[in-house]
Amino acid sequence: MMRDLFVIGLVAGLIGLTVPAQAGPITFNSALPVAEGLGILRSQVKLVRKSGDATSAGRVLNVTAAPVVLAYGASPKLALFGVLPYVDKRLDVSMGGARIQRDAQGIGDALFFARYTVIQVDHPGKTLRIAPFAGLKTPTGSHSQRDAFGLVPRILQPGSGSWDPFLGVALTRQTLDWEFDAAAKYRFNTEASGFAFGDEARADASFQYRMFPRTLESGGVPAFVYAVLESNLIWNGKNRSLA
Repeated sequence: MMRDLFVIGLVAGLIGLTVPAQAGPITFNSALPVAEGLGILRSQVKLVRKSGDATSAGRVLNVTAAPVVLAYGASPKLALFGVLPYVDKRLDVSMGGARIQRDAQGIGDALFFARYTVIQVDHPGKTLRIAPFAGLKTPTGSHSQRDAFGLVPRILQPGSGSWDPFLGVALTRQTLDWEFDAAAKYRFNTEASGFAFGDEARADASFQYRMFPRTLESGGVPAFVYAVLESNLIWNGKNRSLA
């Protein structure tokens, strides 16, 4: 619990150092530009719980993830991104008639990618952007942590140990009142230390509507309040043990 509170506090402090930004997707990348020469820092805390295991193991997985994202505008069309996550993974499982907990935590695998705007259609008060992106997940996280029961399962390790390329495309349609974002991404997961996670494909969509202020004034306002609806579809291939 104290470890989670530390991570949440750290992320909250980083958020306090950033400048206010307009609404955007919660869990994926939009096609909106980053101003040339400007850096943007974004962070959040994700809490994931998986339960309902029908087997006798009764597995319950809890994951706390705190990714920190840095975006930099290299040109009016080219944006560069770096993502460094902190993860805390815990698995409760029944084994040998007893209930045990296995866990691992630490810095996860960093992602680096570039996004380039190929279609830009601007009109007064609205814009359409389409931007493909490509990048690499790097093995900055540990994949060999151990606990009292031995080597922690690979699914619980903070990192994968592999170099995994990915590519995709993002689309944004924005007006003064609302914004729609969609993205598609595929990641090719490679082998490391005799194990390979299955490839991952995902499709995401997000719609945001400005709730406050109801009307915009020429002098501008210090902040906005948006309602956001988001959907994520994720497919994972089979993991493979090559040892």
